[in-house]
Amino acid sequence: MSPEFKALVSETDNSSFALGFLASAYACKFAAEGKEEFKEKATQNLEKVRNLTGNDNRYEEGEQRILHRIETREIISRTEFHNKFPNGWKPERKE
Repeated sequence: MSPEFKALVSETDNSSFALGFLASAYACKFAAEGKEEFKEKATQNLEKVRNLTGNDNRYEEGEQRILHRIETREIISRTEFHNKFPNGWKPERKE
């Protein structure tokens, strides 16, 4: 992550939009590099978004895409995601 991007997000700590972008960026870094620190940061920022938005379902698709990226380490576009998962995506249950 560039220092400029991190600075922008730190200035907007209460912005679910900025925090969502940061979670997405960290999820991409995790998918590309596999470093657990990026997965943790993605998850932490996603949690901050959840705390700010509550049950606002407008963020559900973005959350699904970020979680999918973390679980599968696959980076796909929004259009590809919609084509592949027209009814949304949920993590596989591990028993």
